[in-house]
Formats: sequence, structure tokens, C-alpha cells
Amino acid sequence: MGGRQHPRGGIHDLSGGLELYGKPMADALISRRKEINEKGGLLGKQIQLITQDPQSNMQQYAQIAAKMALGDKVAVRAGRDDVVLARSHPTGVASGGNALFLQYAV
Repeated sequence: MGGRQHPRGGIHDLSGGLELYGKPMADALISRRKEINEKGGLLGKQIQLITQDPQSNMQQYAQIAAKMALGDKVAVRAGRDDVVLARSHPTGVASGGNALFLQYAV
């Protein structure tokens, strides 16, 4: 990851039946990251985008969210507004971890 990048994460369904919703959101996130990086980044640092496809598998959301927050150390995760995903956050991530989770309706 390096000290010159801001790691950011995206959890979007790119396969498995819900890709109809996930692909446009992932594309928008990638496009926005490109725009920000072309303008000098965020606080002078480039955004590193870490993305994962849960394959429309509800069990994958919690595992991916925990990995991003605790392993990849992303500061923000962006994903689909889903009750399963919202309930899947490990307590440490939701209350005292380093991550902020952004949800948006589909």
C-alpha cells in the first residue's frame, strides 16, 4: 500500500445474480478514483482502490468487510445497502476500528 496512497475499498457484486446493481456502482467508484488521482489525489496522496466481488453470496460480505478493515486497513468501504451486509460488520470495525462504511440504496 505504501505511505503515498490512501487505501479505499469497494464491495460490489460483479457476478452471481446481483451484478446488475454492483457493476454500475463499481464502475462509478473506479471512475471517481481516476478523476481524483488525476487531480493530484486526496491530500496529495493517490487513492489505491481495493475491490472485491462477493459473488452475490451473503456470507462473503462479512468476510470481505472484515478483511478490508482489519487486513487491508482500508479507511472507507463502499458497498450495496443490504441488511445482511449492515449486520455483518465485526463489532470492532463498526465501533472502534479504522473503517467507515458507506451504504447506498439500489
